[in-house]
Amino acid sequence: MEINVSFTNGKLFAALGRQEPLSLMALDLITFRPLFFDNYGTLTFNVEAGKAVGCALKHGDSTMQLKREEETKGP
Repeated sequence: MEINVSFTNGKLFAALGRQEPLSLMALDLITFRPLFFDNYGTLTFNVEAGKAVGCALKHGDSTMQLKREEETKGP
């Protein structure tokens, strides 16, 4: 599973794989949920030394831990 997170025009967005990005709203300093979908779940960032190193995607009773992969540039 892949989640692409971006920060554009002062707003945080997340997209599952190649899906359309959803605008996120903050629940606290590290936890976010989609702005328009209350029951979609939450995204909680794991932060070390001020940098996101992964996140936990929680939906209902299920939580999936994901690790950050640095963005790679094409040739």
